Amino acid sequence: MHYANTYLDYLYTSEGDVTPKFVKETIEYTINVGHDVTSIELFGEPVDKSMTVTTIFEGVTKTIAKGEPSLGEYNLKTGNNVVYIKITSVSGVSRTYIVNVNRAKDTANYLLTLEAKVGSIKYELDPTFDSEVKSYTVTVPAGTPNITLSGTISTNATVTGLGTYDLQPGNNVITIKVKSESGDENEYTVTVYRELSTNNFLSRKP
Repeated sequence: MHYANTYLDYLYTSEGDVTPKFVKETIEYTINVGHDVTSIELFGEPVDKSMTVTTIFEGVTKTIAKGEPSLGEYNLKTGNNVVYIKITSVSGVSRTYIVNVNRAKDTANYLLTLEAKVGSIKYELDPTFDSEVKSYTVTVPAGTPNITLSGTISTNATVTGLGTYDLQPGNNVITIKVKSESGDENEYTVTVYRELSTNNFLSRKP
């Protein structure tokens, strides 16, 4: 079979050049993009403009109009996204190029909100909550049995440490950990101070 004319003439993307550097005889390429990149457009044309160009992405086949340099725009999931570019001659001989687009995992690992409540009563954090501030204190009255910490986190992250905690007199240290999709962990600390009882009288037997 004769493959000579089933080559791409060039190949690049809206996010830069592919790796390795494009050479028409090499059929597989990679490009790495950040998590903030949600789509990518590929560009390329066959050496022989009479060839038929089709692309396959996630099971969907699309025929590219002759003379059109854009090979389509593709929405990206986290991880590897594979685009197949097939060049077919009039006699049915074909060559398929493979482009691997690696979208990085999300690195966001923040608490976005944080709230402390005893029953329906909200207690103020000190200092006022800010995602970049990692340590807080809350003061509650003597005899308070427990406190509930609730909040929201970065998209794609996971959290441990939110919930309801029983309290002892004095300081109660609660640690909240937020882990990003990429595995990076952020730690917040809430120290809940339960005031000591002022009742220091001994009970008298009747």
